[in-house]
Amino acid sequence: RVDDQRRRARLAAAEAERGRWARELHDDTLRGLVELRDTLLTVEAAEVEEAVRLSRLGVPRVEGEIVKLRALITELRPPDLDGGGIAAGIEALVRDAAGTGMDVVTRIDLAYEAGREDRRHVSELETAIYQIVQEGLRNASAHAPGAAVRIDVVDDEEAGEVVLRIEDDGPGFDPAAGHDGFGLQSIRERVEMLGGVLEVGSSPDGGGTKIAARLPGERRDAASGSDDRVPLSPAGPGA
Repeated sequence: RVDDQRRRARLAAAEAERGRWARELHDDTLRGLVELRDTLLTVEAAEVEEAVRLSRLGVPRVEGEIVKLRALITELRPPDLDGGGIAAGIEALVRDAAGTGMDVVTRIDLAYEAGREDRRHVSELETAIYQIVQEGLRNASAHAPGAAVRIDVVDDEEAGEVVLRIEDDGPGFDPAAGHDGFGLQSIRERVEMLGGVLEVGSSPDGGGTKIAARLPGERRDAASGSDDRVPLSPAGPGA
């Protein structure tokens, strides 16, 4: 019965995730392409100078849609994960965040990357960890600009779990208000889909926000493991 409940929860979370991507593609990318089509259709009836102007407008629009689609593809399965694993993916996110002025400190201590384990975590878990960190950074950027952020991603090898914490010293919010917001809702869905446990602590009086997740640390079969290990010190990058 418990397994059935978990499967239903994972299916519901997966369906919610598909719905999110459908909304992203419909509300953003598809709308942009429709506008571009309408612009190009007017070229046929335009005078030469106007046609040239409209054509020139089309190029940056196409480039903009390419950038958006690349971002969506990267979020679905970031290329950094395939080569260097979770640590490399998170480092890329932190570099991007630092480029916006965000102050982020990380501690990554994962058994595979540190050489204590021969098998990587399964692809679904690696992707979920990356996306949870990504959402956490987005939330901090949107709701706590200028706040300091700390990210811990640690293998609890005794419990067979990955412990993920994201903390900021921003203004916080009232969890009792009953509305998580889209970013936190997305984090909940990803944790539930993997059968993990999520805790969120915050207060609206400037106490910051703390997100903590414990995820089952399932690993790949030996035959499907990767040798692309990137050794890390126990403290991880940026500690």
